Amino acid sequence: QAKTLGEGFGQSVVGEAADKAGNTASATVSDINIDKTAPVTTIAAPATWQNQAVPVTLSALDNLSGVAATYYTVDGGAQQFGSSFTLADEGIHTIMYWSVDAAGNAEAAQKATVQIDTTDPTISGAPDRAANGAGWYNADVTVSFTCADALSGVAACGQAKTLGEGAGQSVTGAAADNAGNTASATVSGINIDKTAPTVTYSGNAGTYSVDQQVAISCTASDDLSGVASSTCATVSGPAYMFALGANTFSASAVDNAGNAATGTVSFTVTVTNASLCSLTQQFVGNKGIANSLCTKLENAAKQAAQGKTGPAGNMVKAFINEVAAQSGKALTAEQAAILTRLAQALPY
Repeated sequence: QAKTLGEGFGQSVVGEAADKAGNTASATVSDINIDKTAPVTTIAAPATWQNQAVPVTLSALDNLSGVAATYYTVDGGAQQFGSSFTLADEGIHTIMYWSVDAAGNAEAAQKATVQIDTTDPTISGAPDRAANGAGWYNADVTVSFTCADALSGVAACGQAKTLGEGAGQSVTGAAADNAGNTASATVSGINIDKTAPTVTYSGNAGTYSVDQQVAISCTASDDLSGVASSTCATVSGPAYMFALGANTFSASAVDNAGNAATGTVSFTVTVTNASLCSLTQQFVGNKGIANSLCTKLENAAKQAAQGKTGPAGNMVKAFINEVAAQSGKALTAEQAAILTRLAQALPY
């Protein structure tokens, strides 16, 4: 009888025959190989993004008839024969692969993806605002970075950093994509000055008599960005040129970062009989006239010391009259006016 064989290797079938006379015979059919199962192919390729050429290996297994051939296609291209190849081009590659065994069984095509990105990401950084025209900031500056990657995508991007006071500062940020490519960018030359300049007056005696000289200097300074502008001016001249009593002067300064400051100086100008006499002697070259004028001031002081304000006032008036008489002679008109104004300021 006929016999149907299933899957197997080296199978055989024996058949027997007998005639009516009782004679018998037999026959054997051997070496029957049946393979109904397709081979199985596995792929060795990384599943993650790569930043270099990727070798691909295909391994096929068939337990009966054995693998006859392995085939593959890349990105829908032509069918190719082989079990190993290398992909170098950037992009997301689709691999279809299958094998055929010696019995003609063909494996259903399998699919794998290989991702290659060999281009570094891009990174750019910028301060949160522009510096002023002199290249300075007067408050903290935050530098932020922007990253991009067209293929595998950005995995990491440099964090924003805030800078405080200082000159020539820089910030570096790094970027990485999902394939392991890296890039960096540096923002440099960041100058920050948050401290106002100083305006300082020096040489102030505090109190000046009318026969003295005032010489007060003004200095504007800035240790970081430097002084951009200042109204500093020296306060100087004969004390009698300033108002009697309190005098106040101010100056301002602005540094290159835009910080502003103001400084003030105050002093007092006084007049006494003695200081007015001293000034008179400075004005009058004729010693006789100068002594005459000073004698009146000295006598006024003596009368006042005794509580005799009336006679003291009369002596001052006599001084003023003599000054008027010497105007245009021993005294210039301007000098006479100065002495008169100061004498009138005496307290009697």
